[in-house]
Amino acid sequence: MFTRNASLIYLIAASLVAVLTFSASAHSSDKTLTPLKFHPMAPEFILEDIYGRQHALADYRGKVVVVVAWCSRCMACKGYASELVRLAKANPQVVFLGVAPNGFETNATINSAKSATKIPFPVLRDSGGAVAKGFGAVATPSVFVIDAQGKLRYQGA
Repeated sequence: MFTRNASLIYLIAASLVAVLTFSASAHSSDKTLTPLKFHPMAPEFILEDIYGRQHALADYRGKVVVVVAWCSRCMACKGYASELVRLAKANPQVVFLGVAPNGFETNATINSAKSATKIPFPVLRDSGGAVAKGFGAVATPSVFVIDAQGKLRYQGA
């Protein structure tokens, strides 16, 4: 079981590195990928999605979770949305959660961007940005892979 989860984490992380590297080179001269030398516990959170349903990270313990700090106006986010959609559909055993850390985002703008990019996973409202900051996100997109034990295994922006 551990080997299967570890392989899945590395596969997703490698895919995200490739996507983010391509996205960064296509949209910016700044390529920031941060491999983790140790594996801290991911910060716990409870956020609502655009439909008012609460999502707590603790609810997904036992599963690999990919958290994506995401913005409806971000061109890089839009640029790699199709890869996130592909990864989410190819790995139904992995939980994907978008986190919208910008106060200007409304449920309507998030829903519109989510529909336009065909994102199949929930996007959670983090209007004050506290959760994104807790993970260390400094820009969108930022991606965090959390293992089944709740440890942060990868972060990249």
